[in-house]
Amino acid sequence: MSGFKRQSRGVARARSGWLRAGGLAVVGLVLAAACAWGGQSGPSATNRAAGDASSGAAPAPAGGNVPARDVTVAIPAQSLTTFPLVLGQEDGIFQRHGINLNVVTMAGNAAIAGVISGSVDYATPAGSLIRAINTGAPLRIVVGLSDKSNHLFVVNPAVIREGKDLEGKTIAVNDVGGNTHLEAQAVLQRFGVDKDRANYIAIVDNSQRLAAVQAGAAHATISNVPFNFAAEKMGLVIFANLADFYELPTGVLATSEQNIVANPELVQRVVTATLEALRYVRSQRAAAVQAIVRQYDMPEGEAAIAYDLSRDTWSATGRLSETAYTNAMDPAELGSALPMNRVVDPQFVEAAR
Repeated sequence: MSGFKRQSRGVARARSGWLRAGGLAVVGLVLAAACAWGGQSGPSATNRAAGDASSGAAPAPAGGNVPARDVTVAIPAQSLTTFPLVLGQEDGIFQRHGINLNVVTMAGNAAIAGVISGSVDYATPAGSLIRAINTGAPLRIVVGLSDKSNHLFVVNPAVIREGKDLEGKTIAVNDVGGNTHLEAQAVLQRFGVDKDRANYIAIVDNSQRLAAVQAGAAHATISNVPFNFAAEKMGLVIFANLADFYELPTGVLATSEQNIVANPELVQRVVTATLEALRYVRSQRAAAVQAIVRQYDMPEGEAAIAYDLSRDTWSATGRLSETAYTNAMDPAELGSALPMNRVVDPQFVEAAR
């Protein structure tokens, strides 16, 4: 187990995920940002600013006359959750809206800190972002990429054969307190096991999580499509498909309140292009399958299966559902959670329509 960050049984609460893995640094950035912005922090500042910015949130003009702007989006790992961004980038959708899109891989808490500081423009890990905003991070979600999980619960079949075997086992997740942690807990609950009767360890890289299960350093993990094929080749078994029973936001675009106020027209371009990319990925199966082949270096047949598993998880509207938002919160904290309209800024999706 050395080399992995181990969490003791029962202490991994979702509401503390933002602070547990580097959150103190993020708090410092929040406070610094609040001072820099004249003391405006938290969702209420965006509510005041949104009225001023709404008149500028018109869709970007079509054609090639839009000045190109560099935009960086931080994703927590390579997965099909954020694949619409990749396909939109490849197909030139973002470029046609005057956006030079740069997608970088970054751990969730680092991505949140980066958006607050301005070193990156957007972050995508939905659950971590929602909980960070609920604890004061001056961010807002501007468009949803997915509010259904396309993750799979993978196990070592020599150790876990049925639901009751999950009790007391070690489960590798991307980020303790993040979406994959909540998903793992949901699997335990589905099979009648107390969600806190397991050990959760954080391993950011998907391939390394699978390797940990194969090596016995963990007994199960949350894995992304299309890594299910790699898991099966390693002798591991798909124990549960989260999309079958758990509605959860897995990908969004969130940016800082400061960016919304300072650059509403550019935010609108990003949202409009993202919605176009979502429509494209859902409707152009052949092009999407070929892009999956290139991105993941997999046979076309496997890429087609991966696409079919993922298609309906990609948002058709860019909006989050109330159920998905609720599931992103620790049940113990639901009574004090912000309403969704304090976390999501819908003006850009509405304008794009």
